[in-house]
Amino acid sequence: MTPRLLPSEFHGAKVVRAEVFPPGTAPANSPLVRSMAVVRVTLEDGRVGWTGAYEAFLDVKDRVVVIGGSSNAWKKTRDDRVGPKVMDWRARAERWPLAGDVVGRLRVLPNVDNASSIAASFNNYEVLRGIRKVPMRLFQVDDSARSLDDQARSRELARQIRASRSISPLIVAADRKSVYVLEGSHRLAALGRLRVASFPALVVLDLD
Repeated sequence: MTPRLLPSEFHGAKVVRAEVFPPGTAPANSPLVRSMAVVRVTLEDGRVGWTGAYEAFLDVKDRVVVIGGSSNAWKKTRDDRVGPKVMDWRARAERWPLAGDVVGRLRVLPNVDNASSIAASFNNYEVLRGIRKVPMRLFQVDDSARSLDDQARSRELARQIRASRSISPLIVAADRKSVYVLEGSHRLAALGRLRVASFPALVVLDLD
C-alpha cells in the first residue's frame, strides 16, 4: 500500500506531537485504512496530517520533511498494548511532571550533585524547568552485571537511602535515541534495589 504523504505545505512546520496508532486502533476520522499502523501529526498552528506509521520521517529539528528515504527515521514501535504512542522525544521528556517534596516515598533534597558536568558534557543543550519525576521503567537496572565493588556500593547507598528516606536528584539526559543517567548511576542502582517506581531528576535535553 502506498502511504499517504503529508501535504506539501506542512513541510518545515513545527511538530507539536506525533502519535502512532497500532493496526486497528486509529480513530474513525483517520483517512487511512484502520488495519494499518498510522501516524497523526499535529502542527504548532493546529493543523493535522496523517501518514503510514512506518513511512514517516522527521529531521533532527523535529520538523516535517519529505516522507520516506531519510536516515533520521522513527524507530518502529513494537508495543501495541496501550494505544497511541507519542513519538516526539522532546515532548515525551517535557511531560514528565514536576517533582513534589516526595517522590517514590523518598523526600527530595534540594541539592543537585555535579551539576557542572552538564556544561562539560554537551555543546548544545537545554535544562528543563524544575526537578522532574522520572519513571524508573525507562531504565534497565541490572546490578548483577556490575563489578563486586559497584554492587557493594549500591547496597550501601540503598541502606543509607532507606534509613534517611531521602534522595538527591539525579541528572538525566535525553536525546533523539535514548534516555540515560548522566550523574547518579550508583544511586539509580540503589533505587533499583529499593524497587521505587520513579525518582527525582534534573532533566537535560541534548539538542545536537
